[in-house]
Amino acid sequence: MKKIFRGRGASPVRVALAAVIAVGLAVGLSSCTSRLPIDQAAVVYHGGMHTKDFKHCIAAGKNGDVGANDSEYRYPVNSRDFQFDTDKVSGRERDPITVLAKGGVQMTVTGAVYFTLNDNCEVLQKFHESIGTNYEPGTDGLQKWNDMLAKYIGVPVENALDRVTLDYTMDELIGNAEKKNDWQKRAAEQIVTSIKQVTGGEPYFCKPNYKPNKNDDCGQFSISLNQAQPPAEVAAANADSAAAAKRVATAQSQAAAQAALIKQFGVDGFLELQRLQLLRDMMNNGKITMYPVPTGSSVNITPTK
Repeated sequence: MKKIFRGRGASPVRVALAAVIAVGLAVGLSSCTSRLPIDQAAVVYHGGMHTKDFKHCIAAGKNGDVGANDSEYRYPVNSRDFQFDTDKVSGRERDPITVLAKGGVQMTVTGAVYFTLNDNCEVLQKFHESIGTNYEPGTDGLQKWNDMLAKYIGVPVENALDRVTLDYTMDELIGNAEKKNDWQKRAAEQIVTSIKQVTGGEPYFCKPNYKPNKNDDCGQFSISLNQAQPPAEVAAANADSAAAAKRVATAQSQAAAQAALIKQFGVDGFLELQRLQLLRDMMNNGKITMYPVPTGSSVNITPTK
């Protein structure tokens, strides 16, 4: 019997094909050869779902023998991600994560964890026996895959963000570039630690560009975090305050510049400069027209309506 545990595909439409689906093999054969798609690897056991009688692995895109009484479990080994975002079109796994900043302000964080499942035979066997067998075959394959990601990636990410964000105020996270960068770095490091804790330190999740079946180094899965955002009403209030502060700063700068001109040219000189600037602005805007008149000449001008 062949069982398939597949996650969301990497196509542009991002069709979610996650599944643990039981598929019957032909009856009466003592064994057969199974050829895997290029984006799947498999572990083969003799017996049913929870058997420990491991036989061998089948590498992605390769052929492998599967006996009539064997169970073949396929897993996705192409690039995957776990998204926590507001964009439903992109196929996010969950909504943005809500955390508390220092001082009790509630903030939301969006981002993603990018990874590829490790296809090393020994590692894949451990993944199947410690994680895969917790998700029985069923018709709702997408939910099975999302349940696994939520437990082994989603929960560690949320816990890590909770711990790190408490060390920063809202103003630091949205208005201080150095503090924001420090938060992103610390949060990413804590997420790596948290995921390793729930997976027992096993390298189940490799770098997103890991090449299965190519003797590639597993590397480290990748984390992308966007700036933490305060509630909408707080963000609006901050925007109003920032605009008011900018207006005050502009007025103060103009007053300082005027004081410097008065000190240099005196009040009459400053007023003459203002008059000349006004004339220049009106000419540039086409509100007045200057005509050169030779000394001693007369000019007749008919006003326009």
